[in-house]
Amino acid sequence: MNRTVTLLFGVLLGLPLVGLADPGSVTSWSSNSLTELTFTCATAVVKLEFVDANIVRVRMEPNGLTFNTNASFTVIKNWVRPPISVVDGSTLTVTTSGLRVDVSKTPFRLTFRKLDGTVWLTDTNATGLAFTPGSVTNSSDTFVMSNGEQFYGLGLVLGKPLSYRGQTRTLYNARSGFSTGAMTDMAVPLMVSSKGYAVFMDNTYSQTWDFTLSSTTQWRALVSNGELNYYFIAGNTPADALNRYGQIVGTAPVPPRWALAYMQCRYGYRNWSQMYAARDTFRTNDLPCDTLILDLYWFGSPSVMGGLTWDTTNFPNPSSNLTALAASGIKTINIHEEYINNVNQPALANFNEAAGLHYLVANDAAMTSPSIMQNNGFYGTAGYVDFLNPAARAWWWGKIKPLYDAGIAGFWTDLGEPEQDDATDFLFGGHRESEI
Repeated sequence: MNRTVTLLFGVLLGLPLVGLADPGSVTSWSSNSLTELTFTCATAVVKLEFVDANIVRVRMEPNGLTFNTNASFTVIKNWVRPPISVVDGSTLTVTTSGLRVDVSKTPFRLTFRKLDGTVWLTDTNATGLAFTPGSVTNSSDTFVMSNGEQFYGLGLVLGKPLSYRGQTRTLYNARSGFSTGAMTDMAVPLMVSSKGYAVFMDNTYSQTWDFTLSSTTQWRALVSNGELNYYFIAGNTPADALNRYGQIVGTAPVPPRWALAYMQCRYGYRNWSQMYAARDTFRTNDLPCDTLILDLYWFGSPSVMGGLTWDTTNFPNPSSNLTALAASGIKTINIHEEYINNVNQPALANFNEAAGLHYLVANDAAMTSPSIMQNNGFYGTAGYVDFLNPAARAWWWGKIKPLYDAGIAGFWTDLGEPEQDDATDFLFGGHRESEI
């Protein structure tokens, strides 16, 4: 059944005020040896992939569209597929050693349960999976919100409470303003429930997680474009779910001990004398400090951003000075940005080299016409490095390795919000900036 959501239903149920459709009823289903079940419905195809005894991947595409075959940007785990048990009926039930999933067929709805039948998460009766008919825009899943349930995660942004219950969170990295909380927005498409489960949305387009629907009795995760592709992660506690999420995407290496200590940064130290004065002030007053951070003055001014060479007038003999600071217990970190000025040397040489190698974000799919951002009063005009390209990443490392060899202990990678971009630009592999 094709369940088209009208404006009236949109008001009553909290759906976006556009025509949406859900998959409708199941017309057939099949399974393969990789513990993947495919449900062909009236208006869409839904795949359930039991990748682990405690993790289920859910994917949906409207009829006539194909599932994405590109490798994930984030998922690294090589799965050992669990044995599953399937019991068919008006509700199809799939059970592993860690969870149970009920698939209601008329219409298609999902319920994720513990083995004892306790519900972790379930689609609402009126709306579960939904999409814009004939399109891959605004795909979503709407769930029941349990009494007292709290919703954590979704990255870091200032000005939001710890739990998103009663809140809406938009995930789309962007620099909104220098002095506003939004500039600290770091989007992570992982929601962890106080009930112990988590939902990880493996989609890099803009997302909206809305925990306000129907007087805070429902919540929805919506992706603006691309395939609806999420992982339900079972757990008895949030810690269980976080551990399993770490297995999916990998965990960060433990940083060196000094990186966990106090770091001093300002805008900015203009020469070595100011660096030594800062060190001496900490030491004289018996205050701990393990690291001093150099802002952009180390390379001169923003007009030569991307040159990646020292301003030797104010920072002569970098290796010997970095060694002297290190001998007194001070590590040094310096800043670098992804933008390369296309007018002034020494940045211009790096710009021309990167452009010739097609290592810059571009206006065209062939990556031959670098996209130029303009920021008067800062870097002027500049291209920006396509770090999606492995060769570009290696090239960049070749440019900054001399800084490391001279004694720089770490790098402050700035302006990656990004500072400026064009959503229509092209990146490596045919991707668009709006996707990344």
